[in-house]
Amino acid sequence: MRMLLVVPALLSLLTACGQQAPQAAQGGNTAQPATAVAETPSADAMAAKRQVTRYFERIAARDFARAHAFWADGGKSSGGSVADLKRAFEPYAKYAGTAGDPTEVKVSGDTAYIIVPATAEATIRKTGVMRDLSGMVYLKRSVAPKGGDAAAGDWRIWAVDLRRAH
Repeated sequence: MRMLLVVPALLSLLTACGQQAPQAAQGGNTAQPATAVAETPSADAMAAKRQVTRYFERIAARDFARAHAFWADGGKSSGGSVADLKRAFEPYAKYAGTAGDPTEVKVSGDTAYIIVPATAEATIRKTGVMRDLSGMVYLKRSVAPKGGDAAAGDWRIWAVDLRRAH
């Protein structure tokens, strides 16, 4: 399954947030620390976060058919079938994912992209050991869906990369 896909070039492109390098102080060459400005995510970005939250709710409920439907290209982006998705989560007695604050929406051609940071607490069925996972969920959607299908403009997952936290 393509659930552990790492796309470094796209990650750097999508997460570039326009931070400026520290500026020299007036009258000297001492660098000043850059200050981060907290921005409220757009409604579109929050819609992507809600999709990730719904996906994790479906996984926690072991509703793999509905979870599979959150994947792009009719589920094909997951790299497998509903049965494959079920097998991927079979080792876990419990899987509770949480979506973080999304990046800005980036558009390329007629497709919008966004990254939603995520964490999960996964309890291994055989041992009862709990694992903390963290990483990213990558989503995309059509900017101008064709055919009047409103759902065609919904955010869809095209990759998930959650790994054990170190």
